[in-house]
Amino acid sequence: PVWFIFKDNKIFFRTSNKSGKFKRIRNNNNIKFALCNIRGKVRGEWHNGVAKLEPNNKWVFSQINKKYGFFANLMNIIYKIKKMNIIILSIEILD
Repeated sequence: PVWFIFKDNKIFFRTSNKSGKFKRIRNNNNIKFALCNIRGKVRGEWHNGVAKLEPNNKWVFSQINKKYGFFANLMNIIYKIKKMNIIILSIEILD
């Protein structure tokens, strides 16, 4: 599961540059994805997409913080405490 925003037929999300998500995408950027709940239980149809690393886009960070509010800000504090390098990834939806 990831917190995301949707713009121009793309899904944008943030994660650590050491996360399993990023490592898998780095090895194969052709992906399948579906909506899920916070525990990862699939709640929608599977879709195909192509993922890529985006330049650090302040707009994406601000929109995620706006959408998820207090919890996003709490995660930002945790990222800083753990000295995690946060990156932006996008998924171009193919179907």
